[in-house]
Amino acid sequence: MDGVPAERARLASLAIGSTMLNSLILWTTGRIAFPEALRNVQDVTRLVLAEYA
Repeated sequence: MDGVPAERARLASLAIGSTMLNSLILWTTGRIAFPEALRNVQDVTRLVLAEYA
C-alpha cells in the first residue's frame, strides 16, 4: 500500500482481510454468489482507502 500511512494500511489490511474471509465463507457455503463476494471486498477496499485513490 504505497503512499498509505502504516497505521492506516494496517487497519485497511485487517478490514479487507476480514471481509474477504467472510465473503469466501459465505460463497463456499452457498449463501452468496461469487460476484457478490467480489463486490463485498471491492466495496470495503474502496471505503477504507477512498482518500488514497
